[in-house]
Amino acid sequence: MTELKPCPFCGGQAHRMFGPEVWIECTECQASSCMHCNIETAEDDWNRRDEDCELRGKLMAAHSKIMCLESQIEKLRQRLDRRGNE
Repeated sequence: MTELKPCPFCGGQAHRMFGPEVWIECTECQASSCMHCNIETAEDDWNRRDEDCELRGKLMAAHSKIMCLESQIEKLRQRLDRRGNE
């Protein structure tokens, strides 16, 4: 079997999924390759990267972090508002 590259979206570890078809899936964000008839094609699909794919992955990871920070900021604002109303 071919060594799998980390997830292009979050950097998580990839693992092989088997059913009637085979595919590769990230253990962290559940991104996945297309379904294939054989494991070699699924591995090749997962490991194929182009510059746009890598940049898109970095952008999605940054967006996810921003969303998390915005959520934390909103929670802090709510706590401050509650304290101000006491």
